[in-house]
Amino acid sequence: MLAVVLTLLAQAVAAPALATADDPGGLVVAVRTADNDQGAGRPNYAYSVEAGAEIEDAFVIENRGDVAASFTVTVADGYTSAEGRLELHTADATPESIGAWTDVGESELDLMPGESRAVPFTITVPEGVAAGDYTGGILAVHRSEGGATVDVDRRFGLRIHLRVAGEQHVEMELSDLEVSVRPSWNPFAPGRAEVAYRLLNEGTLRTVAHERLTASGPGGVAASTGGDLVEEVLPGSQIERQVEVPGVWPLLRTSVEVQLVPEAIDGHLAEPIHRSVTVWVIPWSLLAVLLALAGAGVLGTRLSRRRPPAAPETD
Repeated sequence: MLAVVLTLLAQAVAAPALATADDPGGLVVAVRTADNDQGAGRPNYAYSVEAGAEIEDAFVIENRGDVAASFTVTVADGYTSAEGRLELHTADATPESIGAWTDVGESELDLMPGESRAVPFTITVPEGVAAGDYTGGILAVHRSEGGATVDVDRRFGLRIHLRVAGEQHVEMELSDLEVSVRPSWNPFAPGRAEVAYRLLNEGTLRTVAHERLTASGPGGVAASTGGDLVEEVLPGSQIERQVEVPGVWPLLRTSVEVQLVPEAIDGHLAEPIHRSVTVWVIPWSLLAVLLALAGAGVLGTRLSRRRPPAAPETD
């Protein structure tokens, strides 16, 4: 039996979190944080605690459809995918942090149309756990039978961000830097540099990075820049970046420098990271034009030499 997993994870926005999804079979589900001593109208779950702390909260599931539905409530650890998205591990992965520390008060429940339920949960942070940011998600999982060979798991969830107090550090590692320059087919127009690298969060905090790429010819001439804000990467996660730098002239030798300034979500900056690589680029289109011009010049010279001398003038 093949199981297909579809996850809807509410984003961290300013308004109260409300993750909803419609299903052709009449299933409409909404999930949100409970309003309690932890706060009201929260976009997701966020806690800042000491090691050994115990947190009590609740997860609200609402059946807005016109059919009864059964749910399994689970908690999973989070990670940043290679593409830079926040993902949650599936049920076959062994939890190590948020998923392992959280006890759900009601893991199985049935909801009639229009019914909602606040499911209590408790997070027990172990004594002696390392300081830093931990991320996961709480999920209401509905399994629908898609036929004899396929079941579909629909996961409706909210993020859980937890920071354990203690000494923190911000650190990222850039590796596997590769650069290729793509000249334009037009010899009188610039091309582009395609830059790829891996970025690992080796620190303890959720971290973004301010990215700046500079491509230039020999001696720094004809410099062009690119780059963007690298979105949040969770501690221990690695992403793969692919960035284009426009306006690059193929001047035989092109140097590309990558500069990253890591910044934790609390604003703490780390030391900038600098990496550079040099590639050789042959401007084929320009060479083709020059060869064509040279060929035309040679042909013109030969034709002029073969031309018979002018006849002498007679009176």
